[in-house]
Amino acid sequence: QLFSKKQQLFEAASNAYKKGQGAEAKRLSRTAHQTDEKYRRARQEASVTILHLRNHGKPADTLDLHGQYVEEALSFTKQRLKELRNINNAQRTSSLLIITGAGHHSEDGRAKIRPAVLNFLRKKGYSFKEEGPGAFRVHLGAESTEGCFASLLRMLGLKK
Repeated sequence: QLFSKKQQLFEAASNAYKKGQGAEAKRLSRTAHQTDEKYRRARQEASVTILHLRNHGKPADTLDLHGQYVEEALSFTKQRLKELRNINNAQRTSSLLIITGAGHHSEDGRAKIRPAVLNFLRKKGYSFKEEGPGAFRVHLGAESTEGCFASLLRMLGLKK
């Protein structure tokens, strides 16, 4: 609802500006920005709640990203990887099971989170293994050197 209201306000501000109603356009634009801020806060709160509900009772080495938007999924992935690296700094042998889903429930039936998270992991040189169409395991620590090497080979065009 907040997203729709924000869009309507921005459109109304644009129309007022085109009609030469500068003061009204400014007022509508200011209200649209305030509504956008409310929308972003509500979206973040919902995202954290969904993450908690999806992951409650699951092991610490599991991250279920179902129900997230791409932006939030990437943020939670980065955060969890950082936490695990800090916790396992001494032994460097842990892994993280990331459940992204296969995208069956997306509006167009295509995965959005999975490719974004995989792209991030490849870009950062993590080593990971597919564990079904909607999940994969990321290896941390010593094993991630293979990920860095594989990433270097991909950059050189020697590996896909």
